[in-house]
Amino acid sequence: MTMRVIDADGHVEENPVTFSDKYLDPAFRPQRPRVIGMDGLAYWMIDEQLFPRRVGRGCHNLGTPVSYDGKPTKHAARKPDSLESMELTDLKARLQIMDEEDIAVQVLYPTLFLAYPLSSNPSLVTAMCSSYNRWLGDRLSGNERLKWVGVVNLDDIPAVVCQVHEAKRLGAVGIMILGTAGDNLLDHPSLLPFYEAVAEENLTLAVHVGWACPAINNLFTHIYPSGVIAFLMPVLMGFVALISGGVLDRFPSLRVVFLEAGCQWIHF
Repeated sequence: MTMRVIDADGHVEENPVTFSDKYLDPAFRPQRPRVIGMDGLAYWMIDEQLFPRRVGRGCHNLGTPVSYDGKPTKHAARKPDSLESMELTDLKARLQIMDEEDIAVQVLYPTLFLAYPLSSNPSLVTAMCSSYNRWLGDRLSGNERLKWVGVVNLDDIPAVVCQVHEAKRLGAVGIMILGTAGDNLLDHPSLLPFYEAVAEENLTLAVHVGWACPAINNLFTHIYPSGVIAFLMPVLMGFVALISGGVLDRFPSLRVVFLEAGCQWIHF
């Protein structure tokens, strides 16, 4: 018997269309994230900062961007997937790979938003999150096999509630956050309106690995310990905060999933 698989944590690699005029708030077009190329690699330029930052204090590694000027980066060229599949420029390419791997349904998560902070300007990050959500909502509209989760900016709580409602209208099945809200834990009182909105919309709260906590990430200057500790540990911190901080008691209908950190949560 053939097993039909649900991939609950697939990824999409953002590309310039993600932040194009069609989706990005016009007020932030002069600050639009842009892709630049260098020595066969590609980086996002956001507020004059490069992402990913693979060396130095606070280093991190991201899979995006995978192309520059229509050509794959050195890293992307070594992957078996096509650019069209990774960037979702051709849905048939992604669906073909899913067929080959016997995946019935895939839930897509972002890649760029696994780094924090992407900018010191909360309004810009809010605009980036909204642009991403509108892009995927448009790209995957009506597709029954490719589902997606929205992203929000927890540094902008008044806007984040609106983002949750918009993501639901656009077709999201969940909302992704990292394991901390910057240097705050996930049981911080300021986040309660966000949890209320997620529960109200019956969306899944997806706590994903990522470089969430600057206080931890800035301890490291090499990508290996950063990937072992700063990338994974926030998910465990998020698990403890949500369980012990009373968030799930306050919002008993809130559904939460903790992703890509293996079974390390068992210790807690």
